This record gives sequence, structure tokens and C-alpha cells, in this order.
Amino acid sequence: MRAVGRFCTRMLVAASVALAGCGGGGGSGEEDDLALDAQAEATGEIPIDQDVGRNPEDTGTPDSGETEEDLARTEGTGEPCVPNCEGKVCGEEDGCGKLCIVDSSCEDKLPCAEGFCDPSGVCAFTFVENQCDDGDVCTSGDFCGQGKCKPGPDVLDCDDKNACTVDTCDPVSGCKSENAPLPCEDGNKCTLGDVCQDGACVAGVPNPCNDQNTCTTDSCDPAVGCKNDPEDGLPCDDKNKCTQLDLCAAGKCKGTQQVPCDDGNACTTDDCDSELGCEHSNVPNATPCVDTDPCTEADYCLDGTCTSGSPKNCDDLNACTADSCGAGGNCTHEKLTGDFYCSDGDPCTEPDWCKNGECQAGPPLPGCK
Repeated sequence: MRAVGRFCTRMLVAASVALAGCGGGGGSGEEDDLALDAQAEATGEIPIDQDVGRNPEDTGTPDSGETEEDLARTEGTGEPCVPNCEGKVCGEEDGCGKLCIVDSSCEDKLPCAEGFCDPSGVCAFTFVENQCDDGDVCTSGDFCGQGKCKPGPDVLDCDDKNACTVDTCDPVSGCKSENAPLPCEDGNKCTLGDVCQDGACVAGVPNPCNDQNTCTTDSCDPAVGCKNDPEDGLPCDDKNKCTQLDLCAAGKCKGTQQVPCDDGNACTTDDCDSELGCEHSNVPNATPCVDTDPCTEADYCLDGTCTSGSPKNCDDLNACTADSCGAGGNCTHEKLTGDFYCSDGDPCTEPDWCKNGECQAGPPLPGCK
């Protein structure tokens, strides 16, 4: 019977003359409302509640203008007809040519709408702003909007606090946690490269804690990690080629002496580069210097080398001595005796000759005064 009632209301949209055959009647305004409701029923849309001047809780049949006597008689017999809607749903016939108006059969159709049976015998619904359940266990605080249940703002927290799982939420079954081979921290600061296995964090390789500093002692504490304690007095290398005898002090390598870069050559300038070490550059040519021969004078630099100048002058202006330069650059004067001739300054004696480094007068020349 319910199907017959719905069929009749759908026919109302196609041809208004069918309204009378389905138990309807009434004026043009009511027909418009009934047509809208019938169209919504046919298309599956939820019509907005129309004000038809009827209490939605009223389960009786609508007033069609007929008298009780008209309602109580069956066509052609004159016998009273007793309407019976017990156990029927909205839209089924009451046995007397009318539709049953049963609001209880229109209830609980949607979570976000309230149902009622309209005068055409069709269940209609009005939107309500209730809380609801959208069927997704991953959301909470779901709410009604425009007749539909919408997801709430609160999302189910599926974090299991395990860094070795990937946590997700399934709309039906809820939280899911799957093991994953992710990098992790096992809580021991003395291991590196910890990784997840079977949902647990497994320690990686030991942390060497080597700070590449020879002036520290390296160790590791599982709670705090690497420790590099300074050591003093240890020999080291400060990587500075201008220092020597390097020693550790307060955890750092420091040189205690400068590297001597003097090459002993007066014809070069001496310097030191921290990366290259000692450097020697030639002084300008002709710069005065002292070579290794003490018996030369006016020595000079030439292309970074001290070149000998002229021999040292040791002449004592005495013809009776043999002059020379000896050790340490000292001049020597050897006294001559014998066949060494000289001049005593007197032209009337000759030949003069040397004796013990002194010039001796020779025999007088005849007739010379």
C-alpha cells in the first residue's frame, strides 16, 4: 500500500488530475506544496519543511472539507467505513480512500533531519543542527550541516610514541601502527647510526669521539656523549713551521721556540712562513759584505753570494821587508838580508843593500859629494 501511495504522489507531478485519484484534493497552494514534496520524494532530495498549517505530531488524516458522514460511508453502499492505519506507514491507504498520516514511520531516517508525514502521505524532513557520527572513527565532534553529517575538527591521535612505527588511522578500524626501518635514537649517546628493527631501536656503531686533537683524551659517556679532556705537557705539532719544541697547554698545541732561519749569509734576508718555513731572499747586488778571506777588502754581494774584493794592502813602504797578509788578515813584514838592494836616500852611495830589514849605504861614489 505504501508503494501505491508513493506512486500516486509521484504522478501528481506529471498530471494534477491524478491527485484526486490518490486521495488528494484541495486548492492550488496546497497542490504546489504537495508537488514539491512529491518531486523531492521522486528524486531522493530532502525537501525543506513547508508550512502547511499542521502540527507534525498530528497523526490523523488532513481536513479535506468533507464531513464525518462522508468519511464514514463506502461508495455505493451507504455503509459506514472505519479508517484503520494501525501498523501502517506514512502514505499507505487507511481503507477508506484516504492516506495514513503516521509521523512515527518517518522518524530516524537521517541523523541530521527530523521526519514527518506531510498531507500528501510522503515522509518529509527538516534540517537540524545536531551532533552526529559520520561513520569515520578517525574524527570526533562531528556536526550536522545542511542535512549532512560533516567530520568534526578533532582528529584521533594515533601516535604510539614509538619512533620505529608509522602511525595512521583507518576510517573503519581506527589507529594502525606498522613497523618501519627508520633511523632512531636508542638513548645511548655513544652509538651512531641507530636503526629500527621489528619495531624496536637497535644500536648502531660505537661513537669514536675522536676530535683529532692530540692534546685531549677522548672518551664517551652513554648519558652525555663524547668527552674530550685537555692534557698538558704532551709533545705535539702545532702545524706551524716557524715554531719548534711544541707542547700541549690547556688542550691546545703551542710552540715554545721560534725556528732559527739565519743562514749566516750576509747577502740574503731571512724570514719565516708558518706553512712553508724559512725563506731566504737575495739582497741587492753590490751590497757590502765580508767574505771568508780576511786578506781581501771591499767585498760585495753578487746574486746572494759574498764576492771577494781587492787584496788587502800590507805594504809598509820598506824595500827591505817582504810584505804579506797572513792568518786572520794580519799583515806580516819579513826582514830581508843579503842580495836585496834598496836605496838609503843618498845618491852618492851605491849599491845600497838590505841587512836585517834595514837599508845599508853602499860604498861612496868617487867624486860625488
